[in-house]
Amino acid sequence: MDAEQYPTTVEFFKRLPDNIVQNSLFFRVQEFLTNTPSHNEVPIDIEKILWELGNLQEYLTSSISMDCVGGWFLQNDYLATLDGRATRHREYAEGFKKIVKDYVEPLRNDINKLVHEFYKGAPDRNKLVDWKSFLRGLEAQGPTIETFTTNYDLVLENAIKYAEVNIETGRRSGLQMKLDTTLWDRPEAPRGTKGRLTKLHGSVDWQLDNDSITCSEVYTGYHQKQSILYPGFKGPPTKEPFIKFHEHLRAVVDHADAAVFVGFAFRDEYINGILSNLRAEIPKCVICKDAQQLTVPFNEQPTVPFNGKVVHFGEGFSGESISGCMEVLKGAGTSPSLC
Repeated sequence: MDAEQYPTTVEFFKRLPDNIVQNSLFFRVQEFLTNTPSHNEVPIDIEKILWELGNLQEYLTSSISMDCVGGWFLQNDYLATLDGRATRHREYAEGFKKIVKDYVEPLRNDINKLVHEFYKGAPDRNKLVDWKSFLRGLEAQGPTIETFTTNYDLVLENAIKYAEVNIETGRRSGLQMKLDTTLWDRPEAPRGTKGRLTKLHGSVDWQLDNDSITCSEVYTGYHQKQSILYPGFKGPPTKEPFIKFHEHLRAVVDHADAAVFVGFAFRDEYINGILSNLRAEIPKCVICKDAQQLTVPFNEQPTVPFNGKVVHFGEGFSGESISGCMEVLKGAGTSPSLC
């Protein structure tokens, strides 16, 4: 899709407003990523910034926790009695609290709010032609297409509607459109000839409404009310519906007859751990991001976490790569899964 409308993590980084770019904490995290030998990250994208902000917050918070031996010593000022100095180490604990409250959390919040701004718009139908061809091609290979994405935008929902393929999005109309999460209550259960679109990290238009999720493009102004795992999230989810979504991915991976990946970077170790269970003998295709849109030349294939032959398409999501992918999948059986 159009990187201008739906920025990648690198493009997201480039479009950050001055109040974030000029933030001193933001600058120091960039400095850490570019100058620390163990990282030396170039180019830097927004996920890497958020990972390290999360690490910093976790470190500062755990350091002052009374459940942590270090925090217990700090809070009770016992370190001062050990080194014989007049320094009151308790002041460090108060300083850590202030840094988290006044600097780390506000910066993370400001970045997360931009997710809605950048990804809320519906895609131009003219730009869904390749998606229509792709989804219909997958359906022709086998009746059940289980579709997964870590993106927040509404591209796949619109593409599924445009292509008229048998994939359920879980959206139910009424006085307010809701997400029917019961579709994923039994992740291992087959769905007949209908697959599901599973948004592993949530959607830009999902809002928490007590025990349900409302689908609305009107932003509440509070990113905490959005049902999203924001950029930088890594690891096993701890809340619903994301727990059942990932269990559904695990169930599909265990039984998939083919697997196709479009623009997935394989940087989420938890998801990679699930994908490592893909059977070696099934066909696997990886359609990479267009090399012309990369900030650095496309000179290597992504490292995949599974075994067996993998066919890579490095020219991006195009008619040529779609045709090539369909050739690979011919005779592979049913239920290709798309990530």
